[in-house]
Amino acid sequence: MYSWDDVAERVEVVYGRARGTRDSRFGRFVRLKNCGGGAGPLFAAVAAVDYLYWRYLEWVEPGGGIDAAPEYVPDGEREGKRG
Repeated sequence: MYSWDDVAERVEVVYGRARGTRDSRFGRFVRLKNCGGGAGPLFAAVAAVDYLYWRYLEWVEPGGGIDAAPEYVPDGEREGKRG
């Protein structure tokens, strides 16, 4: 039987494994490349372009110079009031 509790437990397990994994950038590219004969190299190429784009954006506008977004509070929940 399909259960959201079961889905939530599985997601927690997967996220816990992903968070606990320490991998180098090169290791990630190797893993992506090994995802298949055609798709793997494509995944690795997209990841490489994405990384280069991120480095370019960091060079143009460093992340340290950008203000953090304020915490989002939905309307009606300010100051302990609920709608």
